Order: sequence, then C-alpha cells, then structure tokens
Amino acid sequence: PIIRSVSKPSRISLGQETQLTVLTRGRGSEDKYRATPDEIYNRGRMHWDAKHWREARELLTRLWDEHKDRLRPPVKKEVARILLLSAIEAGDNSAMVSFFEVLKEQDPDLNIEFENVIRIGEAYRILGEHPRSIQIFLAVIQETFGRDLQVTGVLEQRDLKASLLLLLRLVMEYPDLPSVLAAEQTLADIALSRAGQAAREKWGLSPAQLSYFGIELLRKFIYIHGDDPTAADAGLNLVSAFLDLEDWQRAADQSGILAGVFQKSRHVDSFRYTRAVALWSLDQQQEALQLLQQIADARYETPSGKTRTSENRDLALYIIGQIHHAANQTEDAATYYEQVKDLFEDARASLARFHSRELNIDEISEFRPGDEVQIELRYRNIEEAEVLAYKVNLMTLALREQDLSRVTEVNLSGISPTISTTVQLGGKGAGGGAMQASHEVTLPIEEVGAYLVIVRGEDIHTSCLVLINQMELVVEDNSGNIRIQSIDPVTDALIPGVQIRILNQGQVQSGTTDRRGLFVSDATDLIPTVIARRGSSDYAFFRGSTSIQMDSRIDQMNRMPSTQNMEMQDYLKNVIQFNDDNRDARDGQWQMELQKKRKGIQVKQAAD
Repeated sequence: PIIRSVSKPSRISLGQETQLTVLTRGRGSEDKYRATPDEIYNRGRMHWDAKHWREARELLTRLWDEHKDRLRPPVKKEVARILLLSAIEAGDNSAMVSFFEVLKEQDPDLNIEFENVIRIGEAYRILGEHPRSIQIFLAVIQETFGRDLQVTGVLEQRDLKASLLLLLRLVMEYPDLPSVLAAEQTLADIALSRAGQAAREKWGLSPAQLSYFGIELLRKFIYIHGDDPTAADAGLNLVSAFLDLEDWQRAADQSGILAGVFQKSRHVDSFRYTRAVALWSLDQQQEALQLLQQIADARYETPSGKTRTSENRDLALYIIGQIHHAANQTEDAATYYEQVKDLFEDARASLARFHSRELNIDEISEFRPGDEVQIELRYRNIEEAEVLAYKVNLMTLALREQDLSRVTEVNLSGISPTISTTVQLGGKGAGGGAMQASHEVTLPIEEVGAYLVIVRGEDIHTSCLVLINQMELVVEDNSGNIRIQSIDPVTDALIPGVQIRILNQGQVQSGTTDRRGLFVSDATDLIPTVIARRGSSDYAFFRGSTSIQMDSRIDQMNRMPSTQNMEMQDYLKNVIQFNDDNRDARDGQWQMELQKKRKGIQVKQAAD
C-alpha cells in the first residue's frame, strides 16, 4: 500500500504487502480494538478529575510507557504531573523520583503543595539520593519561612515591638538560609530606621533601645556570618548607624576593623574613608591625612578589567586641603584646593583668599604728647609699603566733607606729606595664605594735631587717622539730648571753651563747651560723629557706637569669602548613599516576600 497526503502530495507512506479484507454490510470486524493515545489521555484525565487516581494512574502509565516520546509538550507535562501525584498517593518512591526529575526539565514553574514536596523529599532520602533530598527539604524550609514572615508584616503596622520580637524569633529558629540572613539584616534596618520616630510613637520602645537593638544585631551578624557575601553590607550598615548617632569614635574604630576584615569587598574604600573623616572630626589629623591620601591615590579594578579612582577621591582631596589650611600650611592647602576648585565653592574662595593682597590698619589711633606713635600694619602678600602722613585741620575737613564716616578716604593729591617713608614687609613668605602678618610702623610725630596716614603697597592702599592730643570726649545719650563732656586725660580736669562740631546725616551742629567742659545737643536717632578742638591743633574724635557697630558688620561681610557650609554628614554622603541603596534593595526584596502568594513550592526551587 502507498498512502499519499491530499493536501501535501509530497508526504508518502509505504507499507508492507498484506491481505486486505473488505467487510460486507452488517458484518462485524474480528480485529481487536486499540485505543489511540488521545483516547487514553482523555480517559485518564477524566478519571483523575473524578478523583479515581488508581484508574487514572493505570491508563496514563500505559500511555507514558508506550507513547512518551510522541506526546506533545503540554500533554507530556500534564501526564507527568498526574503520574507524580498519583505515585504519592500510591507511595511509589521510585515513580515519585522519576516523574519529579521529568518535571524538573519539562515544567520547572509548576507549584506543588508543601505536603507533597515533603513526601517527594522523603522518597529521595529512602532511595539514597541524599543531596537532592536535602535540597528539597531546604526549599520547603525556605518557603515555610516566607509564609511565617507574612505574619510579621501584618504585625509591623499594628505593633512594632511584637513584630520585631517575632521576626527575631524566626531568624533564630530557622537555619542560615539566604532568605533568613536577608531577613536578619532587614530586622536591623527596621529597628534603625524607626529609631528616629520612636520618641513620638507609642511603640513601647525608645530611640536608644531601637538603635542598640539594630547595632547589636549587625554586630552578631558580622561575627557569626562573616564569610557570607552580604556580611560587608552589614558592616556598612553598622558604620552608618554610628554615623547617624554622630558617634565618631565608634565609627572610626569599627571602620578600621571592617576595612581589615573585608579587604576585597566593594565597601573597603567606604570603610577607609569613613575612618578618615571620623578621625578628622576627632582632631586626629595625622592618621586622617594618611588615610585620605591613600584614598586620593587609590585605583580600583572594574569588572571590565580597567581601573577607576575612589568615589570619595574629591572629598578626600578637599578635606586634606582643609587640614593643611587649619594648620596655616597654605601652600600645601592650595595644592589640594586647586584639584577640587571646580567642585567646591569654598575651595575656590580659599584659593582666592590665599592669593589676595591686603593692607589693613586701625581706622583711628590716639596718642598723648611724648608717646611713641606706633601703628600696626596688617598685610598679606605685600613685600613693601609706602607710608605717608599728612597734618590736617580736622574741623575744616569736616565742614568740607560734611560726613567723616569715610574720612580716611579724603583726596590729598597735591599736598606735601609731613612724613614719607618706605617699610619692608615679609611678602608671601610671612604675610601670605590664610593669615595676615603684621608690622609695627613707627611715625616720628611729636607735634599735637590730627594726621591722615596713607599706606600704599603696589596697587593696594589703606589709611587711618592719627590724633596726638591731650583731650578725651565722653558722649552720652541722655534720653532726649546728647551730652558731650571734654576731659584732660592727664590732669582729669574738665576743659571749657572746646569747640564742638557734630556731624549727623549730612547736618552740622556747632558749639562750645561751658565752664564745666560740657556741651548739650538736641536728641537724634543715632549717636552722631563728634569732633572737638582745643586751641589750634588739639583734637578729639568720637564716632557713635551704633554707626561703628554697623560699619563693623558691613566691613566683616565684605571681607568674608563666599563659603559652602558643609556639615560632617555632607562629607560622608557617598558612604551614606551606598548604605541607603543597600537598604532600599533589601526593603524591595522584603516587600516582595511579604506580598508573595504562597501556594506551594515551584519545582525549580527544590531542584536548583
């Protein structure tokens, strides 16, 4: 016989020569009936659905033995599943093992109930397949642990203390499976993250108790499971807990230990850097410098085989610069600030200050006749300065300028100085960097009077008013008027007939002290500037305290460089972020475990 396909003529089947009998109408066949594979499969399925497992097993076993290589994949999976479960009902250990191995390849995502998985594991044990038996039992334990965890998740929202205690009991009772170790770290995460809220919540736990609980859990984890791949994560979490508490000493000590223990961990740089910053905060500068320099120079291998610098390199360089800056080692500080000036505003401002040239002098100095006239010149990055002193009529100057708040900036061009000299300063070696240097300048002035002293250093200049006098002023705001008393500081005598000139917001008021040396003026909102003259050249000068304080604040604001105020935690942002990322990953896995629908165990869980 030759059989051809109608739709595909290329399909041909050739048979052996045989006798063909054609039955007449009404004559029955003498051939024995043979059910097709589809008939056997469907009959077996119907028996199984009707809970006739023996009949189903008998039919599907015959189907498997005779046609397993020709069964379609979906049918093969279903037949193997029914034969596995019916073997469990029959207590057939060999069949259980055989069909579980089939399903491991054909349907690894199949869920099997806990009780049945335990029975399969027992079958492997009876047959001497101990590694597979242990593997199956561990899968059962792990899944059972996950089911118990869901109770702690429900409790956490209602009773944190009960939830923590239950989770602690679970991680102590179960073996050290990966999921159990992950839950132990999550337990520490929950305690540490909730410590800040404990003071305002009714949990029956204080912030200190939660922090201590979390820290001790992490200590125990590191000591017992130090070889586990996640132990370094626990170490980073422990260090971060000390940082949250601002316990710099324990952060430094623990980081040093962990850096030695986990030398090949991806967190080793974080441990070293944390120790360096903690020691810096504890003023242990030398060891901090050594560690920071190691971090700045370190190169770490990447998965691609290349090398990279430390994530903390820029912060390490910045801190090294600050340590040298604090020790007034400005050249060394500038070397490190230069490398990070584009990242930190404060580094740029400090560099600008190191390189700036300054001259400063007290605005007003008073001396008595016969005293040595010596003024302090404060400077930075100036090698020499020209000093000029001009004798001035302070009363005339006051009338011309109307306001002596900027008396030291008066233009004296065209007037010959009384004194002209040049002084040598220390230049960059003595007056450069963070600190100003000072130089005492002696002026050979003996004659009583007012002198405007101007100091020039290259393109920088400053000035001051020097008074050689034998008179002092006591000015009081007497609720409604201003009382000005002139006194001879040598004899303590009250001086009458002293000319008084009061400058106040562009207005000038003049008068003379009475026989008591007293002059009384109308009240003003601010205590004004007062100039007094006895005779032709004995001057006294007073500027109101309110104005002086205000000018001082403005001057201080003008001199302060723009800074970037960084708290200690800002220097540890990389370390804290690494730990936060780890916590977020653990929390994501934790939430998945709590929300997972546990209907049994997948074959692949017990077979991997």
